[in-house]
Amino acid sequence: MGRAPLNSTPEWTGEVRSADAVALALQMKMLSLQGEFLAEDGTEVDYAALQISETFEEYKDMTRELQKVELSQLDVDQRKCFFLNLYNALTVHGISELADWQKKPPNSPLDIVNFWSDTAYQIGPYAFTLDEIEHGILRGNRPHPGPGRKLMFKESDPRAQLVVPLDCRIHFALVCGAKSCPAIRIYKVTNLERGLQGAARNFLDQEVMVDSKKKTIFMSKILDWYSMDFGDTQVEVLQKLCEFMSDGPSKDALSDIIEKDKDDSFFLNRMTQSWRYFSRWILRTQLLLPGPITVHFKEYNWSLNKKDLSPTYALDPTQPSPSPPNRLC
Repeated sequence: MGRAPLNSTPEWTGEVRSADAVALALQMKMLSLQGEFLAEDGTEVDYAALQISETFEEYKDMTRELQKVELSQLDVDQRKCFFLNLYNALTVHGISELADWQKKPPNSPLDIVNFWSDTAYQIGPYAFTLDEIEHGILRGNRPHPGPGRKLMFKESDPRAQLVVPLDCRIHFALVCGAKSCPAIRIYKVTNLERGLQGAARNFLDQEVMVDSKKKTIFMSKILDWYSMDFGDTQVEVLQKLCEFMSDGPSKDALSDIIEKDKDDSFFLNRMTQSWRYFSRWILRTQLLLPGPITVHFKEYNWSLNKKDLSPTYALDPTQPSPSPPNRLC
């Protein structure tokens, strides 16, 4: 980590409260920020107004209390909810604080050097970067989905004791600051299951499109980058997506495609290989399934999720979407 945690100074000298009390207080302040500076649908942030607001200054001051939090006081669901909310808040905080808004306003979170690997909060005695929260805590301490990556936390790392079991729906809740990310939501531990289910449903209903006549499926690049979190084979991944989608034509068409092809012996033999290798290293931008079924992964829009209009942060359309450095939404 190349930069100090955003909340590391000055040291918190106030009352030391329980972890759940601090989490609840931050949640309430996040809700205030959401109401003032986020678009109604949660997809855009008014960074210009945020930076000069008293509410944001109050939030930043409150994050210093995290220095004294004892995370072991939280159960698994509380930790999951705590880190989901904190990840999204840290993303917005980091973009607001680390970008040079006066001289060179960012058009994308990719414009901030080492954003996901270096942007962090101090929580208790430890620093947690965005990468460590996502891949270490929320993905069950899995490697970053890129070639040659290692586990985020070594077994000897005390932070490994805080890891929560992987819930693939986090990918519909985590926000990296780009326009193709899911909407920002504030999650409550009392209805976390309903909140995550709703986030998954809303995202997939918008992002998954099925052309049953052409046997073609269009979906978010997130589902290419993180396919291994949804299943070991293509069939498992598509079945998992069906579980989360709303009842309707798209879900029916996807279910029909799966059912028609999953009993094909040739198809099943092909499915012994992980979707990760097919989608990332062999075909890269499109995957041909027996049938034939074609899966297209949409190009990811890395333009910043800010309210004002700015040039689209476009990649060469003739090239496949790259894995973003250190963070795949």
